[in-house]
Amino acid sequence: MVTLRPATSADLPDLERWSFAFERDGLHFPTDPGPPFIAETWRRLASDPSRGEVLVIERDGHAAGYAILVFYWSNEQRGELALLDELWVDPAQRGGVGGEVLRALIARAQDRGAKAIELEVLDGSPRAASLYERHGFATDRRGYWRRL
Repeated sequence: MVTLRPATSADLPDLERWSFAFERDGLHFPTDPGPPFIAETWRRLASDPSRGEVLVIERDGHAAGYAILVFYWSNEQRGELALLDELWVDPAQRGGVGGEVLRALIARAQDRGAKAIELEVLDGSPRAASLYERHGFATDRRGYWRRL
């Protein structure tokens, strides 16, 4: 059974390790991205839960990964939207976990009144894309972004 719970300061060592694995293995940075930033993300979201939360994924009572769910207002969508900023499951815990986690994250966003949930899938992640498509997500290819 998979559950989600808000991360605590006691989870920071695991979150930093997992975040590093996410950045190293998933984002394929051409250079060292530096130390994990997740502690700052956790501090900001824990101090203002209206903005979102860092969640620990537990499988059968054991920590198995994390997710970052962020909320923001959209005039176009006429309400609050959820952004699944990061989702990472320990490779040793994978195999059916992703779908359970995704259903729990969608329910969490719905409980909060979000009108939609969005995410991004990086090139070279066909397993992730397939997971999201099986759960009703569709690509819109409208987004552009720029670092500031």
